[in-house]
Amino acid sequence: MAVVLRALVVTTGMLVSPITAHDSTPQSRFQKGLVDSIVFATPLPKFMAMVASPTRNKSLDWESDGCSVPIIRSTGRTFDFTSSCQRHDFAYRNYKRIDSGIYWSEALRQRIDSRFSIDMRDTCKIRARLEKLTCTAWAHIFYRTVRTYAGA
Repeated sequence: MAVVLRALVVTTGMLVSPITAHDSTPQSRFQKGLVDSIVFATPLPKFMAMVASPTRNKSLDWESDGCSVPIIRSTGRTFDFTSSCQRHDFAYRNYKRIDSGIYWSEALRQRIDSRFSIDMRDTCKIRARLEKLTCTAWAHIFYRTVRTYAGA
């Protein structure tokens, strides 16, 4: 009877105790902090310098397919979103791979996509007035497309 009672207590304890199998490791927390800094605190030109640097952190995934838009790709007459797309790819790829994606969530995806939108609109700011309007419209289209079809 005591063995059965002990098994019942252990089983019940397991049911009400939080399961921490998905807790992050110190290494994954370090990588997340590094990726957070690169994605959310690093100016886009500095990010692009990091992409091109032979001394960049090799533990991170720096690959990018640019913007995966089959017809217009990432550049047009009034815009070039290549850098914005590279940082967006960097964010998606790295957050999804740190500890098998334990940090990936819809809230994080929204934050990354918002950064993408800001990066694109920032590239539009240097354009002449009419081109700026067209560029900003394209940035909105890219953002809405990403929000609708990417990252799930």
